[in-house]
Amino acid sequence: MKNSSDFAALHAYLCADGYVCRNPPSQKQVYYRLGLRNTNETLLLDFQNKFEKFFGKKPHISKPIDRCEICSKDIYFYIINKYGSFKSREWNVLTDMDKERAKLWLRAFFDCESWIWVRKAKNRAIGVDSVNHKGLKQVAELLKEHFEINTSIRPRSNRDTATLCIYGKDQLIKFEEEIGFLHPFKKSRLREAIETYVTYEWDFSNGIKSIIYNKAVIRSKYVVYFNSIIKKNLKTVKNELTKYSIRSNLLDAVNGQGRKYYILNVYGKVNIDKLINQKLLSDKQIKKIKRLRSNS
Repeated sequence: MKNSSDFAALHAYLCADGYVCRNPPSQKQVYYRLGLRNTNETLLLDFQNKFEKFFGKKPHISKPIDRCEICSKDIYFYIINKYGSFKSREWNVLTDMDKERAKLWLRAFFDCESWIWVRKAKNRAIGVDSVNHKGLKQVAELLKEHFEINTSIRPRSNRDTATLCIYGKDQLIKFEEEIGFLHPFKKSRLREAIETYVTYEWDFSNGIKSIIYNKAVIRSKYVVYFNSIIKKNLKTVKNELTKYSIRSNLLDAVNGQGRKYYILNVYGKVNIDKLINQKLLSDKQIKKIKRLRSNS
């Protein structure tokens, strides 16, 4: 038995989709079985590899690729006597783990048990359903203690299960960076969930021209404006325009739903001509201004 980090992952696999069982007393045939039930080959191979490295014995992956199992009386009693039951309602999170072992425990557990909800502009979450309410609380405490990841746990109506959820872009990014998934689909699904969040802060790394090309609206022949729910965006544009001696006016506004936003107006022939002459507007934007002027 070598690497305790390997066992941390094995323990989580057994808590999640695993089993540690023996024959009932009424049955004549004696057996001691340990294994992982899962249809994802990546997880089965990871369980198999870690089990062999830790215990020195290689469990077998079934032909249908739906489980990885070994029969061993010695390993059965070692695990049961030291760590207790792994039944659905009775498992407990492994104790006294450092951050590295906690990461591997959580990754294996979430690889097996979690689902990822992606509803753009509405809701994104990593969730786990379990009948083991005490176990879910221990998972939440482990996430908070080592990774500062916040969770919520709610009992399901008309069911014996509870649901643990991780919400919010920052929390999902933290989970991805600190823990992550081995499960290929869940890994890509989490990335998809994170990418659906709209970024309201403007990126000025490519200069003011890029912002004007993409954000400026031509209202009339002598008015160009910008709008944003973040005032800082428009303050930065205003400061950049002053470098070209272009004056602008920053205003507070409220939309029809009562939500506050901000408008930055560049107005007057002198200021609009400066935008054109300094080549701060795109060809398309300049053509629209000239067309408006010719039609007046």
